[in-house]
Parts: sequence; C-alpha cells; structure tokens
Amino acid sequence: MVAILSELRTDRLILRPVRADDLPAALEIHTDPRTNLHNPTPHTDQDVPETLEGWLEHWSAHGFGYCAVQLPASGEIIGFGGLRTLHLGDEVALNLYYRFRPSAWGYGYAPEMARAVIEWAQRAVPGTPIVIITSVGNGPAIRVAEKLGFRKFREGDYGGAFSAFFRFP
Repeated sequence: MVAILSELRTDRLILRPVRADDLPAALEIHTDPRTNLHNPTPHTDQDVPETLEGWLEHWSAHGFGYCAVQLPASGEIIGFGGLRTLHLGDEVALNLYYRFRPSAWGYGYAPEMARAVIEWAQRAVPGTPIVIITSVGNGPAIRVAEKLGFRKFREGDYGGAFSAFFRFP
C-alpha cells in the first residue's frame, strides 16, 4: 500500500511527516506520565528514539504515517497522530493514533487531526478499514473514537492491555 501524504492543514493545525529532529517533542510528549495513564508499558527516554525511527521507516516504506501536529502561528508541536498500516489477523487496516501534550487537551485537536487523516485515507486508500485500539479504561480516547463515528467491534488483549477495538465506518 503506497499512498503519498505530504502535509495536511485544518482550520487550526498543520499535520506534517515526522522528522528525526522531532525527537525532543516526541520525548516530552511520550514520556509525560499523564500521557501514559492507560499505557501498560509507559514510554521511556530509551524507547522513544526507537519508536520515532519506526515511524520514519513506515513513512519511507508507505509514503504516509504518524504526523507531527503543529500550531500554525507558533510552529509548536502539540502532539503526534495519523495512520499506520496494521495487520489484524488476515486483514490489513490503518491504525489511527493520537497523543497530545496535556496542555493541548480539551481543545478538540485530536478529533480535528483525526478527521483530516480519515478524509485523506478515504481518497488515497479507499476501502481500507481504519481502526482505533485503546485500553478499555481510556475514556477520553473512547469518546474521540465515538465522536468520529467509529464503532466498537471487539475487546481483547493488545500490547498487554485489555483493549477496545473500534472500526470506521
């Protein structure tokens, strides 16, 4: 699956491909204990560089992936989110991911970012299912999934957490 995403803009956000120099922002966001409340294996200073490298490899292989989410006026990275390929059994799907700085919570940035990448995916890779997988206890992520029109299709273990699996449409 090769589809090219260069940059997306919404009314309030810029979504651009991640770069190696995004590491400081990735470390800040992904190692903040508040962003790991529902993560059974919280990110550490040691694994975030490897995570970012995996994101960069996905971009290289597929032409899309998780994005740095920036505020246009300041250029500040307030989060990361986007789509990556995911194998669920025999099916290839797109995993929708979002993680934002706690200071960006409550402004509707996650659904705004998600709508932009969902619209892109419907044009670029039509017919490919989009999924969100989150801990069953992660109420904010579940509310975002439901707000976007995702429907829960199963529950089960994912990455060491009892998780809810959502599908769009």
